[in-house]
Amino acid sequence: MLLSAQGTHPRTPTAVPRAALGLALAAFAMSAYAFVTADHRADAVLLFGLPAPFDPSAPVGPQWLAVLSWGFTALGRPRVVAAVLVIAAGCLMVAGRRAPAAYLLGSVVTGVAFGIFLKKTFGFIRPHHAPMLGEEAATSFPSGHALLASLLLFSIAFAVLRCASPAGRFRVGALAFGSAAALSLLVGLSRVHLGLHWPTDVVAGWAAGAGWALLFSLVFVGQKRELASGAK
Repeated sequence: MLLSAQGTHPRTPTAVPRAALGLALAAFAMSAYAFVTADHRADAVLLFGLPAPFDPSAPVGPQWLAVLSWGFTALGRPRVVAAVLVIAAGCLMVAGRRAPAAYLLGSVVTGVAFGIFLKKTFGFIRPHHAPMLGEEAATSFPSGHALLASLLLFSIAFAVLRCASPAGRFRVGALAFGSAAALSLLVGLSRVHLGLHWPTDVVAGWAAGAGWALLFSLVFVGQKRELASGAK
């Protein structure tokens, strides 16, 4: 994930990314338990008084807040994610950064496939929203918008980090990952505010998206290291 002082080979993964993966897995497992068992005690706490999913009173607050939520939730729409992915990967390719571009494309494409697998796996166990909503109810877990947004944003952050010079890596990483976390948070909160998902749906989406970006980064860098070692 991080480059060496010479800027050619990645360092050995530290305990930080491994701990982050463990945290993501634990968050997803907690959310999956709430979905499978229909135990929404955690959701009741995380709603902070907001209406439950698809409650007619949602969204609460002034009109401008609802408009803001719809704006943020759009960041997790498949078409928006696809457009940003093409632009970001294209810019990296034009700049001659083929490895980060390959990572970005590979991470998002495989992460989308992983998200579809999760939606199909859990969606047909128990649709926990209003039955009249049909297919949307059957695929509520995990939140696709939260998953796509965190997958794209954290993948971009990892790609940007790989482009940074050793001297500026800390500052670039702080800005990239801080921005990714903030925007992912806003997308997920908008889904809850609009009454479209339980909080645990969103937590699972965050964990799956960001966790996949991190896992793919570790695997990708490991493969690059093996290729570099074999070429010597």
